[in-house]
Amino acid sequence: MKLFATLSLLLSCTLAAANLPPENVHAFGGTPSLTDARPLGGDDFVPWPFGSEMPFPWSFVQGVWLAEHGEFRSYFRFRVLKNDDGMRTLSVQQIDPVTCEQIAEGVGIEYGNVVWAQITVPGGHILRMQLRSFHKNAVSVPLRQKPIYDQYVVMSLSNSSDYKTLNMPMQQITPQLNFKCHIIER
Repeated sequence: MKLFATLSLLLSCTLAAANLPPENVHAFGGTPSLTDARPLGGDDFVPWPFGSEMPFPWSFVQGVWLAEHGEFRSYFRFRVLKNDDGMRTLSVQQIDPVTCEQIAEGVGIEYGNVVWAQITVPGGHILRMQLRSFHKNAVSVPLRQKPIYDQYVVMSLSNSSDYKTLNMPMQQITPQLNFKCHIIER
C-alpha cells in the first residue's frame, strides 16, 4: 500500500509540474530542451537492452557517480535509505561539476528492477530519472565506463516538460558520500 501511495505522489508531482516553466535549466547544461544534448533514440544506436535489467544494485549504488553524454556532465550522489517497513529509497543529489554546488535533489523508489526518481532544481522545475543495471555481457558495444561487479549502471534523465531523454552509462567515482568535488573544466 505504501508503494502505491509513494508512486501516486511521484506521479501527481510530475503531472503538477508539467506546466511549470523551466526557471533553472542549468541542471541540463544550460539548455531548456534536451534536443541540443543529442539524446539517444530514434535512429541512434542504444547499446543496452532495455527490458532485460538485472535486479537493482542496492549493495553498491551508494556513493558518487559521474554521468557524461556529449556536452552534459554531472555528478550524482546516491544515498540508500530504508524506512521502518524495510522499503528502500534512493536519495539523489545532482552536483554541478564546474561549481561543485548541489543543483538538484530528490528521491527514488524501485519498481520492476528500475529505480524511478524525480529531482527538483531550485526554481521548482522537475527532472525525471530512471536508474537501471545491465550485465556487462548484455551490452553490445564497448563502453568507456568500467563495469562494477560485472554490471553497468545506466541513467535515463528527462525534463518533465518534454519527451526527450538522455540515456547514459554512469561511472562510480567513490562509494563514499563525503566526496571532495573535483572541478571539471569544460
